[in-house]
This record gives sequence, C-alpha cells and structure tokens, in this order.
Amino acid sequence: MTASGLYTYPDVVVTCGVEEFEDARNDTFMNPVVIIEVLSPSTESYDRGQKFQFYSGLPSLVDYLLISQDSARIE
Repeated sequence: MTASGLYTYPDVVVTCGVEEFEDARNDTFMNPVVIIEVLSPSTESYDRGQKFQFYSGLPSLVDYLLISQDSARIE
C-alpha cells in the first residue's frame, strides 16, 4: 500500500530486516526497500509517472528500478 492508500503490486519487491505487513494475509508489504517494475508499452507511462509518485511517499523506499522489456536497459 502506498502512502496515499492506493494498493499497487510491483513486479519485484525487496525488503531488509523484519518484513512488515499490513495485516495477517501477508500480501501487502509496508516497508519495501527496493521496488522493481518491468516496463511494458501499456504500463510504462504509469510506472514512470503516477505510480512512482505513489511509491516515493514510502519512508522505507531507497531505490525504484525500471527494467526495459524491449532493450537491455535498467534505470
């Protein structure tokens, strides 16, 4: 869950230390350190823009990686 209350599920999440979950279902990390998104033509704009803004409000987040699906590129 992002700071705005929006639920998003990235392609890969990395945590360090004790994992913090929203509830007993253990499907929503509250303390991601790294979030990785694989870009596709239909989601690239959202992943780079609004979704990044949502994630940037997470106090634990250190890195946000974007991996190109069409070329050998990681940002």
